[in-house]
Amino acid sequence: MGKSAIHNELIKKIEFYSGFEKESIKRIMTTKFSRPQNLVFKITPSFITSPLIDSYLKYQFRYRALDEYIKQNPDITKALSLASKIGLSDQARSVDLLKKTIERYQLGKWAINNDEILCLDEGFAQRVLSILLRTPKTNFPFEDYFQNTETPDYLIYVDAPIDVCLARQINRERSLRLKDQMNLEESLKFLRKTCSKIAELSDAETIYIENTSMVQEAAKKIGLQIRDSP
Repeated sequence: MGKSAIHNELIKKIEFYSGFEKESIKRIMTTKFSRPQNLVFKITPSFITSPLIDSYLKYQFRYRALDEYIKQNPDITKALSLASKIGLSDQARSVDLLKKTIERYQLGKWAINNDEILCLDEGFAQRVLSILLRTPKTNFPFEDYFQNTETPDYLIYVDAPIDVCLARQINRERSLRLKDQMNLEESLKFLRKTCSKIAELSDAETIYIENTSMVQEAAKKIGLQIRDSP
């Protein structure tokens, strides 16, 4: 059971909205535009609208979403700058990943209904891991990053013992040599330590999930904790 499996289970519940890019664009096109535009998109067959989104519309919406978010939250440019400086081994990729998070978040905010909770699989906190995987393990300015990115209401921290994570990864890649397994164990320890640091420094309310139970149980626990929050 991983974070994506939990996310997929959560968004089955009516109050949680996935924030998937394609779904957000469809929602915006069918509910947020003027009535004639909404109607045209609704009555157009999916075999036409789907390629249209993939080949053209998504790039237009990404640009608008990024532009709108930066206008409303100019400090995000500081986080983008951090990503470009920290991601030493792959600067362009680090920046691109953070931009995609911004775009997905803004599209989700545009598309979400009033009675829903935007539930992203990979939000701004998760992007720290993506960036650190592309840089030497130096001191990361966590405080600066979190001061200049969106703080969620809730942060879902999915944890598991190192031996459980290692066994699952080895089962996925049975051809791993012993040397590779040792490197993997060190990487898992680093990621686990980093996740703890993120949970500690983020202002979000953190919901801890032990990655040893059934995915349905984990999703139920998250849903209950969110509903019971003041």
